[in-house]
Amino acid sequence: MTCSVVIPCFNGVALTRACIESLLQQSEPVQEILVVDNASTDATAQLADEFGAPVTVLRQPENLGFAGGVNAGIAAATGDEVLILNNDTLAASNLVAELRRALRAAPDIGAAAPVSNCVKGEALLPVGHLGKEPASRRQLAAALSEAPVAQDVDTLAGLCLLMRRSTLA
Repeated sequence: MTCSVVIPCFNGVALTRACIESLLQQSEPVQEILVVDNASTDATAQLADEFGAPVTVLRQPENLGFAGGVNAGIAAATGDEVLILNNDTLAASNLVAELRRALRAAPDIGAAAPVSNCVKGEALLPVGHLGKEPASRRQLAAALSEAPVAQDVDTLAGLCLLMRRSTLA
């Protein structure tokens, strides 16, 4: 199974760069990282040149908004699984592996999302800014992996969602 990552963004090149860097350090590599550039006016369009494979920038002629950017990215994605990710997300090194494990736990799971310090509801992990630095993200990820918990919830935060391509069809 292969995983495509779709990152819609409008400006915020520094945030997007940090997000990409965290994805390139995953314990399970992703097939492609598709940055959907919603007509940014900063250097977002140059990120593919900066990183090379597996990063591709899909430059949009106008700002499609978050949902439109996600749709453009999904249309271009080639992976069996698609991870939708906010550009300001700093992924723990085991994020993709853990989300894939959760998604594959049962065939009727439609999407998997992580806990976060920046969401409301059941997925809130009240750790403040602990995950801002790589060392603290590793520490937090290790602590969470010791006692993994999967929950069946009514809604998931859209900042990070892993889905099977078949779910999107």
